[in-house]
Amino acid sequence: MIISRLISVILRFLQLASAAIVTGIVGNYISDANQAGINPADRFVYTIVIAAFSLLAALILLVPFTASLTIFPLDFLFFILWIISFGLVVDFIAPMNCEWGWSWYGHYYLSDDPVEQCQRWKACLAFIFLSAMFWLMSALLALWVVFRARGSTRERRRWYRSHY
Repeated sequence: MIISRLISVILRFLQLASAAIVTGIVGNYISDANQAGINPADRFVYTIVIAAFSLLAALILLVPFTASLTIFPLDFLFFILWIISFGLVVDFIAPMNCEWGWSWYGHYYLSDDPVEQCQRWKACLAFIFLSAMFWLMSALLALWVVFRARGSTRERRRWYRSHY
């Protein structure tokens, strides 16, 4: 049980770190887009909201109590939400080849160097995917803990029924 709690704390910390990195990258993009006078796409608002909720949930669940090991529906829900976010961001940057952005008013660069912008988006996608995988691993760990605990209570006999 101690090993599962330790693994759970490590996974929660990794979820917290990856959500913070995604929040920083996407928040920087939204800030740059607002300064350029462009309305950021809804997909980035969705991604930053998911990252903020993930930050809050990972911070709360970082404390190693028993309920944090058994909340596998919440972990699986965050996995699904992160995968959706990954698909939305890939759908946005794939046609651009990470070199330029499109606006109704023409082309614009959100950074001086298109290669730097491409690296930033690749890093964002990597951390979105990693966050999704950390949430999936937490869900699988919680399922394992729940089913292991349920199996051990059936095998154990009460002290007053030990002779039956």
